[in-house]
Amino acid sequence: MKNKKTTEIAPAVSDRPALNLFHASYEERWFIAVHKGGFGVDTNLAKAIRAAQESVAIDAKPSQLALYVADEQVEPTGFVTWANGVKPRLVGLTNTHQGWARR
Repeated sequence: MKNKKTTEIAPAVSDRPALNLFHASYEERWFIAVHKGGFGVDTNLAKAIRAAQESVAIDAKPSQLALYVADEQVEPTGFVTWANGVKPRLVGLTNTHQGWARR
């Protein structure tokens, strides 16, 4: 008797929880994008990055852009320094780039 091959799709198993920045939640989350020349704060990650990019000169070299998330609106006092000991959670690191323009 021949064995029939059956295909079963096993559920994905991970020992690390997935990072989901855009999950539906009733709690408001604030995203902070910080680079040496400025920062952006918004409840939408893309808008926070866009606000931070507005302070980058067109001829500037790319530099680090740190992405943080916090439960309340917080503004940095410098590049990755925070007032009153508040420290939001670092969730990403990217870079500023030349040629960004608001459309």
